Amino acid sequence: MEVDESVLKQDEFFSHKFGGLKFKIYSASILRLKVDAIVNAANESLAHGGGVAYVIAEAAGQRLNDDCRRHINDKYRVLVTENIITSAGKLGYKSVIHAVGPIWHKYR
Repeated sequence: MEVDESVLKQDEFFSHKFGGLKFKIYSASILRLKVDAIVNAANESLAHGGGVAYVIAEAAGQRLNDDCRRHINDKYRVLVTENIITSAGKLGYKSVIHAVGPIWHKYR
């Protein structure tokens, strides 16, 4: 994968401390941040078929996909609002947090 050097700039534009954790939002490539963990907008089956989830899974490699598959085999699916933590595979993070949110067209 070729990386556009302009996206490597790490511009923090929001930071909030919550208990012992510090949350930051950046305008940069999610694959190149200097943070402990990243959040992936996941679906209920932890299938990384498109968008940012696909990009993260491709860069992380097989270990992240195996971790997700193992979780789905144990539980069948992840409920909306649940978060699953997996390894980050080949990425330089401690972990990836897979956050499952609602699909709005399924709700009234």
